[in-house]
Amino acid sequence: MGIKMVLHDDKGSFIACRCLTLSGIYAVELGEAFRVYEVLSWIKNIGLMNIVVEMDAKMVFGELACPSKSRSVLGNVIDSCNLMLGNFSYGDFSLVNRKTNFIAHRIATIAMSFPIPYSWVEPPSFVESLPNSRCSCQ
Repeated sequence: MGIKMVLHDDKGSFIACRCLTLSGIYAVELGEAFRVYEVLSWIKNIGLMNIVVEMDAKMVFGELACPSKSRSVLGNVIDSCNLMLGNFSYGDFSLVNRKTNFIAHRIATIAMSFPIPYSWVEPPSFVESLPNSRCSCQ
């Protein structure tokens, strides 16, 4: 499973991006929840304190907004994401259109070719070359 993370400021300008892969086969919703957890972990590690995590996974967004108190693996990952969000001065989740999130999906394709996690602090060529390159996190 490819995990892609793109950080941008409130104007949409590139800050950094990261890609990594997790081995295993996951249900779609569980995979999306793991992605959110990894994004929060990365953002916490680089020291940002005011964040909005944008995603295009409607079901996971709904679970994050109104956790069901499920004792399933998915419920536990959702709970962990919400707990981690509390570590930030300001933190929120936002649902965006999949078309808006195209840079993150492009990075996911590239992530599969890297055997280890990889981060960029300058826009990589595949981001610079995309038209209307508003960066979104996923």
